[in-house]
Amino acid sequence: MAKTKQKVPFKAASGRVDARASKTSRMFSLFFRIYQSRAPIALAELDAEEWGSAKTIGRTLQELNHSYERLRQRHLFEIVDAQGRPAVRGERYIKLLDESMAIQRAESLAVFPAITKMMAVIRGTILGDELALLYRGARQSKGLSRSEEAFLNNLERKFVYVAKGMKDYSAQRDVVDEVYEALLKEVLLQVQIKKGLTVKESTLRPLSLILYSNGLYLLAQRDGAPIDETPKKWRIESFVGATSLKDRPFTYPANFVASDFLTGDFGIFRSPDATGELKIVELEFVNDGDVKAYVTSRSFTAQDEVIEQMDGKLVLKFKVRDLTEVRSWVLGWGDKVTVLKPKVLRDEVTATVLRMSNLYRAS
Repeated sequence: MAKTKQKVPFKAASGRVDARASKTSRMFSLFFRIYQSRAPIALAELDAEEWGSAKTIGRTLQELNHSYERLRQRHLFEIVDAQGRPAVRGERYIKLLDESMAIQRAESLAVFPAITKMMAVIRGTILGDELALLYRGARQSKGLSRSEEAFLNNLERKFVYVAKGMKDYSAQRDVVDEVYEALLKEVLLQVQIKKGLTVKESTLRPLSLILYSNGLYLLAQRDGAPIDETPKKWRIESFVGATSLKDRPFTYPANFVASDFLTGDFGIFRSPDATGELKIVELEFVNDGDVKAYVTSRSFTAQDEVIEQMDGKLVLKFKVRDLTEVRSWVLGWGDKVTVLKPKVLRDEVTATVLRMSNLYRAS
């Protein structure tokens, strides 16, 4: 009896997406097969029932290689003969080129919980709906093998992200959608920003959307600013309105890398009066096994230095441009840490502790 192919029964507001879901699942399936293979795969071994005709398989492989090249700046595989030489005729094999795949795969899966958490944060927005649609399309496609289905189904159980203080953007669905639209189409974004009791309007060049501490932040430049000006961060919840200006495109900076503008910060916050000058921070932690294990096993800035003293205490040294988040972090350690430098941070922590003490005495 002939097999009948089943389409993925999904609909979106703009119409059916069966073809896209099918194509997505085919590419994922081939990628998974190449990913898992310990030896070159003979093209003849690929099941036409699972991946389509030979022509479809060839086209999907080509698109997969091009997609991987855009992402990693190198090909995922090449077509070779039985001796491992480039081949175009006769028996052909798919040979994995990227020998660092195992490391990259581990890195990719390590951020999987954060990706799924971001999907939860933006649930109900256009971006959230589309990601969920493609994710479900890959999971429920009839084209996946049993091992691939098990792989997808087990990811959420194997990698867990525990979040505190999740922000809810359901009331700002329209705002998030407009930010997403402007980012993708590289057009200016007009926003109304609430500051205290006032609302100010600004036009921005959106560059990156950041998920930090379970909240969304937009890295952007003001329209009219020099293209090399340091971008600023805006909290999405501070936007009471947003409109993507579809008739006002801008040139996305060719060499822009978001992480370049986050270095030198302890987190992503920076007070308005912060200067670009790096400040040396020195913190002394008590001689406690759990505390020392935590401090020594983590990286807090790009250039941490940890020194164990004769009495067993640890001194953590690093440089930052702004002390805003360092102060909160230090206070969270209570009596387990003492600020040695800078004096301004030591004074701020001392003043805060005294105010807290007076508050509790009064109550």
